[in-house]
Amino acid sequence: VNDTPPVADCVACVGETRIVEPLLNSECSDVSSAVLIGDDGIRRLEAEPFNAPYNGGKNRLFVGTVSGAAAPSKSFLVLSGPWGLAIRRIEAGGEPRSLSTWWAANTRKLPELRDHLITRFGGKTPESRAAARFVQLAEPIPARRQGALGETAAFCAVETALTVESGVLAGGWMRDPGRSYAGLDLLVPGVEPHPLTLHTFDGVLPESQGGYQIRKFVAFAPAGGKMQHHIQPRFELRLASGERAPLVPPPQPGDAVDSRATALGVVPPRHASDDVIANCLAQPFAELQERFKNQIGAPSEITIGSQVNAPTVSIVVPLYKVYDFIKPQLAAFAADRWLAENAEIIFVLDSPEQATHVEDLMIGFHLLYGLPIRLVVMEQNGGYALACNAGAAGAQGRYLAMINSDVVPTESGWLEQLCACLMMDEQVGAVGAKLLYADNAIQHAGLKFIRDEKKRWFNHHYFKGFPRNYAQASVSREVPGVTGACLVMSRFDFEQAGGYTTDFMIGDYEDSDLCLKLRASNKKIYYLGDVELYRFERISIKKNGDYTRGVASQYNRWLQQLRWEQEIMHAMSTIGARDGVLTG
Repeated sequence: VNDTPPVADCVACVGETRIVEPLLNSECSDVSSAVLIGDDGIRRLEAEPFNAPYNGGKNRLFVGTVSGAAAPSKSFLVLSGPWGLAIRRIEAGGEPRSLSTWWAANTRKLPELRDHLITRFGGKTPESRAAARFVQLAEPIPARRQGALGETAAFCAVETALTVESGVLAGGWMRDPGRSYAGLDLLVPGVEPHPLTLHTFDGVLPESQGGYQIRKFVAFAPAGGKMQHHIQPRFELRLASGERAPLVPPPQPGDAVDSRATALGVVPPRHASDDVIANCLAQPFAELQERFKNQIGAPSEITIGSQVNAPTVSIVVPLYKVYDFIKPQLAAFAADRWLAENAEIIFVLDSPEQATHVEDLMIGFHLLYGLPIRLVVMEQNGGYALACNAGAAGAQGRYLAMINSDVVPTESGWLEQLCACLMMDEQVGAVGAKLLYADNAIQHAGLKFIRDEKKRWFNHHYFKGFPRNYAQASVSREVPGVTGACLVMSRFDFEQAGGYTTDFMIGDYEDSDLCLKLRASNKKIYYLGDVELYRFERISIKKNGDYTRGVASQYNRWLQQLRWEQEIMHAMSTIGARDGVLTG
């Protein structure tokens, strides 16, 4: 057909995947077949090659891939379509370059080709995923906004574009006094632009950017798996004039921890309505949380002292950056003879960068109080639920006592009483105690659910802020739930319930979720009003910037209601009705 076909380069290699790149005539837009013919037979090129106009429309740039242990040598690339045949000669020129080396030297850096390569290689193998990521990090696209900042000018920017398996979470801002904008689209490789449904709210730019009043926006584009490995998805702004303006966000974090933190800050907490959560945030949040969990490795353990043989109960205490209360907590544990003889103590360190310091603390406290200690060290900070589950996974006791690091008993016998409640009635799934603030006001006397004016269910503690000796708060009774700051249950029931649910972000609502899981399996939750401990509330979680900056609490509340609304309503119509005489 062609005695002297032009040469097509085998330009790069990713693992055993070879990239070939010929130029075609301008009419070769529809390629129906692409094969390599050589000494080793016929090999079909892999699906979805790249074929786009190039050189001002005078040519088309074709980029295809074929797998093989060896580079194609003395082969011909044969492309066919309604326009006829195109034949190119493949000649191997030594070892092929890596994807990043080729891209760095390539003069044909079409944005569409970059998108194609990231989509093509991002999910194939760990090696190819790393190659696609390196290309993006080594040569990021310059961020691009539309318009110029000014009193009367229109301008728009996409500042956040986080990719997950099912799509892209986008956030940004715009100013459009003359209604110049008609819409915003996500550019998805190989398909039509994806229109975004924007959730908007008022905002103000920093003084360094003029301090202008703006409309912030957030949107989720369910674009499927094509975008999940892109660090800089590209967008187009549709103008009222019919024109299109490209928008490019800054490079987005690829690490699961940073991605989750960025997502939690994309909407101010006051604007995180149920509608925004349900229709925009819920899906990417769930996928980012799953990605985050999958990144957490296996914990390690340090044992200090001779451990208790066949303990009745395992005390699990999660630690995160705040260690002020370990000494008084262990002092109270040591002064309790029943606890010292029947309980093992498991601390779970969720800030592993401080492992050496905390181990030294624990060794000193062991020498001071004589209590044996197990220190479980998370490989990375995983949050409350993962830490508690890690501690429970190695527990030896029949019962588990989940105790926060800021909880300090007032006197001996508290743990024995809580365990006795479980021993006397197998229908009791979990039991909690009265928790007090430092000023002797009540922090917790059982957990209930209340509705706000928008019919949203929230967790609330009975008698919070009431005096310590308030009579009704001293009544032991069944309650809808108890706080995880002091929650005792059988290890069997904990395991049957699947432990703490790890879908909640950072650390909130896991305790009420566990109580609701127990209630759904026909277990009761009890509160003992004559067992008292002090709690210096939420000291550790305040150290977590992701929680305080973002919308984690609103999302967690929404997720609990989505899963448990019927069980919550049943609990409050039965147990809550019985508590009608209680005004707390």
